[in-house]
Amino acid sequence: MPVTSSNWLDMAGLAPAYDNWSGSHIGWRLAGAGVVALLIAGTVLLVWHTGGTKLVYAHFIYVPILIAAGLFGLPGGILAAVAGGLALGPMMPLDVEAGIPQDTLNWVTRTAMLTFSGSLAGAICAVLGRQTAEARLQGYRSPWTRLPNRAQMMVDLDRLIVEGEQSLIVLKIALSHHASTVTSLGHDFADDLHRAAAARLGTALGGDFRLYDLSEGAFGTILPAANYRDAVKLTNTLLAHLDEPFSLQAVPVLAGGHIGVARWPQHGADAPALMRAAAAALHDGGLDVQRRAVYDQRADTERRAMTALLPDLQSALRTGAGLQLHFQPKICLDTRDCVGVEALIRWQHPRRGAVSPGLFIPLAERTALIGPLSEWVALRAVDQLSAWRTAGIDVPIAINLSMRNLDDDRLALALADMLRTRGVHSCRVEVEITETALMAAPERARQSLESLRGEGISVALDDFGTGQCSLAYLRDLPVDSLKLDRSFLRDIEHDDRSQILIGATIDAAHRLGFKVVAEGIEDAGALERLHGMGCDHGQGYHIARPMPDADLRQWLANQPAAGTA
Repeated sequence: MPVTSSNWLDMAGLAPAYDNWSGSHIGWRLAGAGVVALLIAGTVLLVWHTGGTKLVYAHFIYVPILIAAGLFGLPGGILAAVAGGLALGPMMPLDVEAGIPQDTLNWVTRTAMLTFSGSLAGAICAVLGRQTAEARLQGYRSPWTRLPNRAQMMVDLDRLIVEGEQSLIVLKIALSHHASTVTSLGHDFADDLHRAAAARLGTALGGDFRLYDLSEGAFGTILPAANYRDAVKLTNTLLAHLDEPFSLQAVPVLAGGHIGVARWPQHGADAPALMRAAAAALHDGGLDVQRRAVYDQRADTERRAMTALLPDLQSALRTGAGLQLHFQPKICLDTRDCVGVEALIRWQHPRRGAVSPGLFIPLAERTALIGPLSEWVALRAVDQLSAWRTAGIDVPIAINLSMRNLDDDRLALALADMLRTRGVHSCRVEVEITETALMAAPERARQSLESLRGEGISVALDDFGTGQCSLAYLRDLPVDSLKLDRSFLRDIEHDDRSQILIGATIDAAHRLGFKVVAEGIEDAGALERLHGMGCDHGQGYHIARPMPDADLRQWLANQPAAGTA
């Protein structure tokens, strides 16, 4: 969509303000001219009644001249000065009572000085007016693309809602590979990609709809929803335009895209609600790998309800109320003895009941609560080890750490201090870090894991097979064991290719010096198959579900020669 200075003023809702200075708006011109004329007439009457131009009252003529300069710029200042000079010129006596007229040179000189002052004031006001309008306009447009921005989209949405449109569709469009372009090619390439995508999306929209630049790699537009099928076709067109490679600095770059869709009034009553709904749809679509996702109010309500639980989680971590550790046994596949347990946090909310860890742990990871949460788990796990030792139970505990935990330089020292304080040997503790977290910041993770191992704490790589980590990369990582993810073991009994892949992974891991643990063993057939492949340890519902301490002690008591010191 072509953008000119005039339609920019219209986009930002600033045309009337700018017209105050330029004098192009008829209403402002008439009102301003009337005010100036009245002030000039008033000054003439004042000078006449005070005795003529011999007194200082004649200088009041500068007031309407300056006002005209402010309202109309250079032309207004000149015209008002000439009009004022003539009004106080040949027809106005020097002394009204004595009937003494002005010299021609006197009033001509005054008029000339007034014209110079009016011209100077008009020029200054015109410059200031343009700068003020431009400064105000900056708040409504993107500095990168010169397109209207998020603030302008909110203004336009509110205006359309007030005007009583029957229905509206709000689209939020995101470039799928913008972040990876920043990482791999740098910000200059990413900015070029953003501008090129803006131009291409503008072409796809044509002159019918306005494109908004919302943020880096994100755009928006507003559509009438009279024909929803046409809106769907337009989203397909937009996505198709983004799928074509962009040639940037002679390099073909892929952008891709996905779109979040919100409708008024179904998904929000005002502009902020609609914008948030479109953003939520975009987020949910990204999680489900959908290229176009419509706002799901039920899912969003659940997400917002979970977010509202964060203060309750913070309170629970402070008091311990409702939080408990459950323990899932891990057995040796050769002897079937229990060789350890994994500590898993459970939360019984006073109103919602049991809250799934799959819901509240990711929320904690996005906030500063993940630190206190991990500390709570570690502290309770170490306390449990101490209690078990007193009871004659010798079972190591594995605790899970998140990517955020690895950023804490004090992690290894804090764990070691907990163990020393309670008289528990560090070899009784294992930490598990997911493959995804490891690959997100491998160097940082390496440092943290080396510190843990330096304190005698073993390290397991959890969920192996779900991310991008290869056995060749593992060669240099400070880990002691691999935990094969349950999805990696799918169809192990019936798929020959899966069996070959799992067997090769176990063999390679052993050659690199790692123990191998299989997660998610659901039946006896899978257990026997893994045992035959040489897998060291196993964990899953077929062996035992996660259970509280009392149930675990009973389970251990029923295992032959297992779990005793």
